Amino acid sequence: MKHLTFEWHGSGSLKEALNWPFSYFSFVGNSNGIYLIRFWSDALKCLTITVSMRYVGFRDEVGILIFNDGNEQYPGEERYDLPALFLEKRTVRKLVINDNDTLVESGIEFEFDGCLVTIVSGLFPETISISGLSFLERKSVPEMPMEQYSRVTM
Repeated sequence: MKHLTFEWHGSGSLKEALNWPFSYFSFVGNSNGIYLIRFWSDALKCLTITVSMRYVGFRDEVGILIFNDGNEQYPGEERYDLPALFLEKRTVRKLVINDNDTLVESGIEFEFDGCLVTIVSGLFPETISISGLSFLERKSVPEMPMEQYSRVTM
């Protein structure tokens, strides 16, 4: 069985970055969906999430999450303050799908006290589906039905 893992391009470990205290959130998108999201720890440090498509069969492709650390903002990036609970410790789970005998790390889930934020590859290629942020009114559709993802605590 093949295994496609998240990609991490940053200092330290991805697990550490997923637990940074986040103050605000930003994203870039168009009519097809969201292509880039950022969770900002402060004005100088953020966790950027994008999606890259990978082939898992003759005609099938799935999205995996790509993580980067950095601090560059893009023109047109929409920014939102996050609730205080994003500064606290959270449970982080990776969301994995099994497609054509390939395990694909295709999403992440943050669980806070009474709040669940889910980020997975979107229905359109290289888009991101995000749920659990009440201020984000954009409709986003996951690549796969959510019941097909298994959850693994990181």
